[in-house]
Amino acid sequence: MLERYSRLQVFSVHLGISLLIFTALAIAMVSHWFPGPFFATDGGWQGMRIIAAVDLVLGPSLTLIFFAPKRKKHRALLFDLVSIATVQVIALGWGTWTVYNQRTVAIAFSGHQFYSISYGALTDANATLRADGKHPQDIFALSDTHPRRVFVKPLEKHEAGQFLADIFNGLPDLQLRSDRYLELAPHWDEIAEHALQMREFAKESPDLAADVAELEDRLDELEFYRLKMRFGTAVAGFEIESRELAYIFPYERPVSSNRQDQETENTDSGDAGKEGGTEKETTKEN
Repeated sequence: MLERYSRLQVFSVHLGISLLIFTALAIAMVSHWFPGPFFATDGGWQGMRIIAAVDLVLGPSLTLIFFAPKRKKHRALLFDLVSIATVQVIALGWGTWTVYNQRTVAIAFSGHQFYSISYGALTDANATLRADGKHPQDIFALSDTHPRRVFVKPLEKHEAGQFLADIFNGLPDLQLRSDRYLELAPHWDEIAEHALQMREFAKESPDLAADVAELEDRLDELEFYRLKMRFGTAVAGFEIESRELAYIFPYERPVSSNRQDQETENTDSGDAGKEGGTEKETTKEN
């Protein structure tokens, strides 16, 4: 029976099925795994390329190469299709799990800015904490927003030395230390100390100028904070009254020798030392 179909016909059917699967996964990625601006700067595009490669390219290409109705009998053609489908399902399963594992699950305020947190990074960090005898928290119990929003308990002066020792021993950076996670809402006064003066900040980052201009009438109703994402930097805008996350604006960091600019590029390991008493920095979606 399969001999009746041309290679192009089988390829077209295979490609159509792959497109349906790709569309469903793309909707999940845009709507849930990397919502809103997180898609562009937190791994969404990279994940989309992985899914496209294994779903739209690998499977249909194998069909186009190996399905030869003029040279093979029905049983051989069926075996080829089953083999191709098996390879594609395995590859697609791997690709989907890889992307799902890297989805954005939280933003955590640590030091002077927010950090985006992926599921995979948080899972690995929690496993490391358990192995060290510490007790990770359930991030989903601390927040009901999407992504979750948490506050990382700052280091006390006496904790700085131990924290640096923990880092050298392989424990995660402060923004991934879920054993120090707290609810965000009670700590807004501490967070607000690091709010950006957005009009001044936009002068240093010209690619934000258009976004700031559009929000000119609302700027006094919002507070903005730096947000470090996996594939870029952004500014997160929160409603002052409701504390809802209203805007995320990706931007390119300007190259500067200014000390404050250099400090914002430090990891939380560096921030930990500052919070330990050596220095102090000033700085809609659910």
